[in-house]
Amino acid sequence: MELILILDGAFIDERGRFGPGDISIADETVEHRPFAEKDRPCIAFAVSDGPIKLAGSLRQMIGDLIG
Repeated sequence: MELILILDGAFIDERGRFGPGDISIADETVEHRPFAEKDRPCIAFAVSDGPIKLAGSLRQMIGDLIG
């Protein structure tokens, strides 16, 4: 499970927009790919009860860096 509290700015994912004060709750069934809105950064506090599972090009880039 992943919980994210938005402190400033906002992010958008497949479930909608999350702004200041919003809490995003996602379990293992959600393929979470958030992105910050274009006009300012998104500052958030996030906690997870499991390891981060990277996907896509970010996964490939990090895999290349750490071998």
